[in-house]
Amino acid sequence: MDSVDPRVERFWMNYAAVLKQFRISGSAIPWYQKHIQGFINDHPSVRLGSHTPKSLQAWLEDIGRNPAVQDWQFCQKVDALRLLFAHFLKLDWALRFDWDGCAGNAQSLGKDHPTVARTYEMIDKAVSDPQNPLGKAFPDIYRKFLVVMRLSDYSPNTERSYLGWINRFLVFHHRKYPFDCSEPEVASFLEHLAIKRKVSGATQGQALNALVFFFARVHARKIPP
Repeated sequence: MDSVDPRVERFWMNYAAVLKQFRISGSAIPWYQKHIQGFINDHPSVRLGSHTPKSLQAWLEDIGRNPAVQDWQFCQKVDALRLLFAHFLKLDWALRFDWDGCAGNAQSLGKDHPTVARTYEMIDKAVSDPQNPLGKAFPDIYRKFLVVMRLSDYSPNTERSYLGWINRFLVFHHRKYPFDCSEPEVASFLEHLAIKRKVSGATQGQALNALVFFFARVHARKIPP
């Protein structure tokens, strides 16, 4: 039996560590790795660090023309490559690459698909729900939050919990545009929970997990956990 090259094994371990930093669920990590392996297999003579926006764009366009690749799978491939090139390899061009535009080239996920069937068909209702400030004030961000949650294979309970904490965070900051917020806003919200609301450490941890996920996965900005 052939032994595994320790460099290859270390590469996948380090990539998985990046995925975990960006709150990719354990069940979704093998799929992200599979997408990267497929990309590597299609470029056997090219080192990952030698790829350019042109080579990446060409591969995505080719994949996008494959009728066997569903829209949700295409979005997940884009996300896997974004985390690889921009946050693992940290290539300069990848930080400027239009990842959202690439993912947006895929049509909306079908509402009958298992990754979105839970409540996706009720988005319009949720957007107008006064109890959902994120959906009401920032519908595009809310939709992206839903897609990211479901591509990452989080449970319905986790989705509801995270959305609840994101909404409380927005209300606390007077519905400020979410992506204008950063570490100071997160810190002041957690301080409010601890001092004013006197919530437990475990509850504070839940709130922090939700906000770290939101900024890391929906906005691609790391908030220290």
